[in-house]
Amino acid sequence: MNQFQIAYEQGKMDKWDRITQTMDQVRAEHEAGKYVVIFESLSYCPYTDAAMGTMPHVLKACKTREEAETLVNDYFEDHIDNDVWDVYIYPKYKAPKQATEEFDDIPF
Repeated sequence: MNQFQIAYEQGKMDKWDRITQTMDQVRAEHEAGKYVVIFESLSYCPYTDAAMGTMPHVLKACKTREEAETLVNDYFEDHIDNDVWDVYIYPKYKAPKQATEEFDDIPF
């Protein structure tokens, strides 16, 4: 490995530590009954400036879901052109998967 690859790997480890700390904070706020608004933005290596994926950031821990939804809508509208990748309320909603029978007769 050359010095840039080593620096990039160090940057990835640092990023993972920051993500772990952020998500621990988010889980603690959620367990306290708050609705945590998170935005994910692009992340870059502090040593090489290479792209490293996205990084979650806590915007605010709201007392009500309505307050959190309003904040998500306002923040997204104000920052749509920036490096904001996603804005959501933790825990992120996952739609339940529904089985379909439409494809049962496909012959392969």
